Amino acid sequence: MKSGTSNNGNVVPLKERSTARSTAANKPMGELLRRVHDTSVSRLEIALRGVFDNLDDVLFDLAEKAPSNAMQVQYFDGMRELRKSRSIIERQFRANIDQQFVDFANGVPRNDTNAGNQVAVDTRSVGNLETSGLSLVGDRELEESLAIGGMVAKADGRLARPMYALNHRLAMINGAAEIDARISPIGPTLVSDAFQRTMADVDVSIPIKLITYKLFERYVMAALEKLYDDLNTELIGAGVLPHGAPTTFAASPASEEFQRGSDLVEQRASHHASDARGNVAMPVEMFESLRTLLAQRHTLEMGSSIPVRTQGVAVADTRELVEVLSLLQRQMTPHYGNVGMDDNGIAEAIRIAHQLKQSLVDQVAQKRGKNQPGRPVSAADEDTIDLVGMLFEFILSDRSLPPQFQGILGRLQIPYLKVAVLDKHLFALASHPARRLLDTLARAGLSWSEEADPGHRLLDKANTVVERILEDFADDIAIFDSERIDFEHFLDLYRKRSDIAEQRAAETARGKEKLSVARRIAADEILKRIEGRELPSIVHDILSRPWANYLVLTMLRQGEDSLEWRNGLRFADELVWSALPKNTPRDAERLQLLLPQLEAALRHGLTTIASHDDDIHRMLDELSSFYSAVLAGVPVSLTSVRDVVGHAAAANSVAKNASAAGRFDVPLPSPVEEAILASDAVSSMMAVEPTVLAEDDPFLVKARGLKSGAWFEFKLDDGDFERAKLSWISPFTSNFLFVNRRGLKVAERSIQAIAQEMCDGRAVLLEQAPLFDRALDAVVGRLRSTTAAVDPTAETVLDA
Repeated sequence: MKSGTSNNGNVVPLKERSTARSTAANKPMGELLRRVHDTSVSRLEIALRGVFDNLDDVLFDLAEKAPSNAMQVQYFDGMRELRKSRSIIERQFRANIDQQFVDFANGVPRNDTNAGNQVAVDTRSVGNLETSGLSLVGDRELEESLAIGGMVAKADGRLARPMYALNHRLAMINGAAEIDARISPIGPTLVSDAFQRTMADVDVSIPIKLITYKLFERYVMAALEKLYDDLNTELIGAGVLPHGAPTTFAASPASEEFQRGSDLVEQRASHHASDARGNVAMPVEMFESLRTLLAQRHTLEMGSSIPVRTQGVAVADTRELVEVLSLLQRQMTPHYGNVGMDDNGIAEAIRIAHQLKQSLVDQVAQKRGKNQPGRPVSAADEDTIDLVGMLFEFILSDRSLPPQFQGILGRLQIPYLKVAVLDKHLFALASHPARRLLDTLARAGLSWSEEADPGHRLLDKANTVVERILEDFADDIAIFDSERIDFEHFLDLYRKRSDIAEQRAAETARGKEKLSVARRIAADEILKRIEGRELPSIVHDILSRPWANYLVLTMLRQGEDSLEWRNGLRFADELVWSALPKNTPRDAERLQLLLPQLEAALRHGLTTIASHDDDIHRMLDELSSFYSAVLAGVPVSLTSVRDVVGHAAAANSVAKNASAAGRFDVPLPSPVEEAILASDAVSSMMAVEPTVLAEDDPFLVKARGLKSGAWFEFKLDDGDFERAKLSWISPFTSNFLFVNRRGLKVAERSIQAIAQEMCDGRAVLLEQAPLFDRALDAVVGRLRSTTAAVDPTAETVLDA
């Protein structure tokens, strides 16, 4: 438990808190109300024990299956804390129920006394937001509120009839005309509220709390039905409304509002458990929170084209809506997906999307007939229409999709609205067939460009998939799975080819990088031996050209730890020593003994790099003549490497001279591959010289965080755009290799160059998160800003 005012830093003085309130002046309960109280408390205590009797097993099982140590520790810590706090929780829950009966007996409104539940928006009264008292809430409070709201909504729908009769009997024995279901001391609202206020001081993470709430729903809320039946029977036996309640039953606004989507809420706590088992699904909180925001918007605007709730008028049911949507699917499907879309085309597509809602309402009225009143759409279905409309407006504006794919996907609005009407899981489950198809099409569109798909085979295939959905989808959602499988099969055929081409491009880049690194290391080793020394030109020529090439090849083939690499460096050391003046007889004697070894090593090196025999003989003859002059005491001309290239360019000069790469056994492009790369229109990209950006420059920081697989849109010199994937990052230089969807090389960039291009807007990193998720995020932002614009004083209800 969280620390409070007691001396024990881990325990809030719950008993003292409830006792202080119970000592206030309260009128005693009547005998019948006392009997209801005693029966209720006894049953609820037994049900709550079921929660804690099973909680250890559930958390232990989740801990065993946890994918990480951190999550496992979280489950074990939660188990330990709840076990330690169990007796306090049980006592406080009993005290809260006791107090609710006392308040009920005294006519104290619970919304005035509820100090424990400060959640801003009560999802149990989404349709009545003008009285909900909006205020900003945090993630924890929102998640708890949504979990409790969903729990109560399902209970309200399931228990409405026995609860309605019981509340009338409670009102009679307490001397009241009637009572609202939400202030009944043992109604789902206040029973769940009593537990939430009890759990407010328990120091466990939100996933643990949600799992606890799920068990509370399973054991305590499930026990209410039998409790209500028994209490009604007992009160009837006592003569309280023996012939039933005096008015006709009507569903509560809360149960009406949540009826269609209540089955989604039970995934709220299991979502966290699913994560532990590796089953990734979008949190259901998003759907309920979106509905809350939509309802808030309707309330604030007071100008919705369809009434939020129409009393006394029947609304179109699911079957009727699907029939009308099928008709619209045939009549109104915009055919803007077959051609490329410019800004005007996209604007027209968005306009058509906006018209869909009114067209649907008009069709419903027309189907009803001229002599019958139009049948409005329910609040829940209006929310669905608005939500799908905003989702597709995002798709038609999404920069990550090429305009051609925006047009194709935009045609799916009516089929996806029909899916949403049939199955609200569309908004909650990432594995929903319709969502998977849309995300698969969008991922393919991410890589599409005219240059990479010159025959429009990918574009035509995507369009064919959409056409099939438009023509064949009636109400069987299985078609989305079959079309996705067919489309993925198509992609797999081309992916194999592109993977081979991409692998070759990466191997080529990797080979060039290895060659570049080997040249640099060889150049550094040569410079260590010749820089700052006056040496004859033949020694410079041998070391900076053929011997540098030999060292490069040795490193590529055998590595720096090999004996041949060490012998190659030893030759360089001995060659430099041999060219220095010999001032003593001992030096001259050592040189004569060394010459055969130098000749043999040089012959071996020149043969290894495949030098022509005539070149080998010429170089050995020149070296022999040089040594004859040295031993005869004839002066030779000496130069330094700085005299030739200057200090700063010395290493570059040596590395450049090590240019026998065409003879090396390294994976460089073949002439055919070079011709393909040279003829590709992509090769017209301007090579950007990197500007040195500051180390903390945000674009450079972003570039450092890039991973293979990221997609970019590059602006070409001629104003066109090309999409390319970051295929490979050099482990030596951090240079980037980009390829198109065919796997062909598009560009190579240094980290500084790509950062500068991002800064200039010539390289845009494309969003790769699933399209449906990004669209929902955008809708949340839009609803939040709309609410703020209509009523600047209204606080947001969702921190996305």
